[in-house]
Amino acid sequence: MSLSVGQQLPESLWSLPLYNLLPNAPAKTLFLEDFKGKPIVIDFWASWCIPCLNNMPKLDSLSRVKGISFQPIMVNTLNRIDSLKNMQGFVKDFLIGKETFCSPVIMGSPILQASFPHHQVPHYIWIGGDGKVKAITDHKAITEVNLRRFVIGANLDLVVKTK
Repeated sequence: MSLSVGQQLPESLWSLPLYNLLPNAPAKTLFLEDFKGKPIVIDFWASWCIPCLNNMPKLDSLSRVKGISFQPIMVNTLNRIDSLKNMQGFVKDFLIGKETFCSPVIMGSPILQASFPHHQVPHYIWIGGDGKVKAITDHKAITEVNLRRFVIGANLDLVVKTK
């Protein structure tokens, strides 16, 4: 089931187990429901996507700016190159020199992919604290101003990324 802006996340997505690739993560499996009630930004990315890799640390650090409280979740997109074995080593290497990075880095999920289909990355899904999809954007919308508006529940007048 493909979700769009304005739709509520179904319970099946809240309880979907997600495998966290972040080294030293307190839990290797997490669920969206762990963050229920908090604004969430799902960042679909790939290891070969330079804008994705440049924006992951930016999104992570913006989540810790005073007055901006949201949960970024980095979800690797499913493709032949980014296998589980490759991704574990890639994430470990990617995080060298990024000691403050603390957002979950999730191995691709077919169910998340089907819920938010896309052909190009980066691909961002903005989910409000009320559990509704507030925006679907590219990386250009990831700004401090937009995220501040997002966390207070203000109307987001962002261009919807179409796949």
